[in-house]
Parts: sequence; structure tokens; C-alpha cells
Amino acid sequence: MWLRRAAVIAVATLAGVGVLAGPAAAHNTLKVSNPAANSTVATPPESVTLTFMEDLDAASTSVVVTGPDGAPASDPVTVAGPTATAKLKPGAAGKYSITYKITGEDGHPVSETFAFTATAGNLPTAAPTTAAPVTSAPAPTTPVVGPAGATPEKEDDGIPVWAYVVGALAILAVLGGGLALGRRRSSS
Repeated sequence: MWLRRAAVIAVATLAGVGVLAGPAAAHNTLKVSNPAANSTVATPPESVTLTFMEDLDAASTSVVVTGPDGAPASDPVTVAGPTATAKLKPGAAGKYSITYKITGEDGHPVSETFAFTATAGNLPTAAPTTAAPVTSAPAPTTPVVGPAGATPEKEDDGIPVWAYVVGALAILAVLGGGLALGRRRSSS
């Protein structure tokens, strides 16, 4: 009889933990990227597109593409639903780094950096001229999307501590209820 009660308590405990852990682990994650992580493309694409599992908040979404020379190679990101798009400038062959930072519906920030490689560049070629050199003003700098001075790092996508506390309290409540029920039946 006590074995049957213990089995019922164990099943109820596992079900309670499963229900509580499901929503806690539901961070917004990257579903697909174009170009894909660690892929090789012929030339740098016109844009980088990241599609996530949930809609994005434009105010808390940043995507920065860095070219092979270490300089920013993208314009500010545009957000439409679950998709973030960063238009790229023409660039050289080499490794491009994509860093994104988003905030999920649960308020948990998620960031990651990955790369793709272009085997050839798509820089415009200059036509040979015989005219006198033209001097121009320095080119404006590309704005970096995201907080100033922020170093993107991959955030911990684990379950927050509060979820473990709530889960433990649920387990204790189920066990306590099972023990009370067992005592009541044995005293009857």
C-alpha cells in the first residue's frame, strides 16, 4: 500500500516539475540565419537575416556584422516580427562575425556570436583615371547598433534560479499532501 502511495506521489511530483520547468526554459532562440553559422558563401550577401522563435522587440534588438578587417560592415538592424535584418556594405573576402543581442518575452537577454566566410569580395572596382587626384572629406563612421562599449557574449540560456525554488516548493507541497493523505487513511 505504501508503495502505491509513493508511486502516485512520484508521478505527481514529476508532472509538477515538468509543468513548472517548461515555461521557465522558454527563452527566445535563433531558429535560422542567412547566411548560416559557419557557412561559406561566394561573396558577402546584401544582408544578414536572423529569424527567431518569437517576435522581437525592435528597441532591445541589436545585430552587428563585423567584416574581416574588424570594422562594422552592417547598417542598423530592422525588425519585423521574429525577423531581424542587417543590410551589409560591400566587403572583402574573409571571415565575417555576426553578433546579436535580443530580449525574450520572459525578459531574459540572449546574445550570441557566430561567423560565416566569404571566398571572394564584392567591393566596387575603381576605374583607372588620368585626372588629378580628388581629395574628399573622411567617410562617416558606421553607427554600431547596441549599447556603447558593450562586449557581446553568449548569455546563459539555462533555467533561472527562481524556477528551481518554485519547483522545490511544489515538490515539498506534493510530498506534504501525500503524507497527510497517508496519515489520514491509516488513522481511519
